[in-house]
Amino acid sequence: MLAIETPNFHFHNANPKGKKAADCVVRAIAVALGQTWEETMREMTELGIKHGLVFNEDKLIDLYLNKKGWFKMKEPRDCDNKKISVERFAKGRGSSGVFVARAGSHHLTLIADGVVWDTWDCSKKTMHSFYTNPMAKAPKLEREQPKPEKRRFTL
Repeated sequence: MLAIETPNFHFHNANPKGKKAADCVVRAIAVALGQTWEETMREMTELGIKHGLVFNEDKLIDLYLNKKGWFKMKEPRDCDNKKISVERFAKGRGSSGVFVARAGSHHLTLIADGVVWDTWDCSKKTMHSFYTNPMAKAPKLEREQPKPEKRRFTL
């Protein structure tokens, strides 16, 4: 069953087999970098072997994205220093640009021009640290536009 798309959520699974295989790290990073899932998994695995780390460890994610020109940013907070949701970030600072974001404590997702790209809508999760690259280009969002509702008027 596919997740229901909303204006702020786009269902996308970069896994070439269409699996949800605890590979959120690879899926989010691949789309953010404009690479294939296979290329990203291969590069992260090779870097992991070099450093003795697994592809989904925070240290390896930091190393890999830094190597690709991305910068890690601290957890965003509101003006009262309270944590915010992924949705709130996406509607505010995340409304333009590309971000690889930690949603909740164990999930990585992609936010591109205010839209969460993932296999499920994690927008209600708490936003934690995120990565950004001012030179990154948002992937093209291709959605069918809803057809206008036909109305009948009777007098």
